[in-house]
Amino acid sequence: MVQKVCERCGVEFEAKRRDVRFCSRVCKSASYREANREKLAAYGAAYYAANCDKRATQGAAWEKANRDKRNTINANRRARKRKATVPLTQDEMARIKAIYAEAETKTRETGTTWHVDHILPLSKGGLHHLNNLIAIPAGMNLTKHDDYWPDLYALQ
Repeated sequence: MVQKVCERCGVEFEAKRRDVRFCSRVCKSASYREANREKLAAYGAAYYAANCDKRATQGAAWEKANRDKRNTINANRRARKRKATVPLTQDEMARIKAIYAEAETKTRETGTTWHVDHILPLSKGGLHHLNNLIAIPAGMNLTKHDDYWPDLYALQ
């Protein structure tokens, strides 16, 4: 074993060979990315241009197959924009995803579109939290707009 100092982070480590320069794969990869930034950017741009249609098709297929996940991501993004998020536990996040999955399941089973609605709308100060979400038929949600219907709490 040879005592070495990582060229990237400066941490001392024991190497099995004398030609080792980095303490970990993370440091080795990061060093490569830093040294070859332009080359990697050009490769990424060329790949994107050559595979734009393929990526769009794959993205659309993923969104169609994972509609509940896409809806959860979009709702979280909108809530962040409105600063209507609160810290959530893993259990609460799983239960929110389950509400979106429930809406997707009801849509498939009934043939009628279901939405996940904020009972107290984000625009009126509501939070993107488990206690403020409910799966309701799209027609009801579109009629509701951004109004507050306290009776929806009883349906949870």
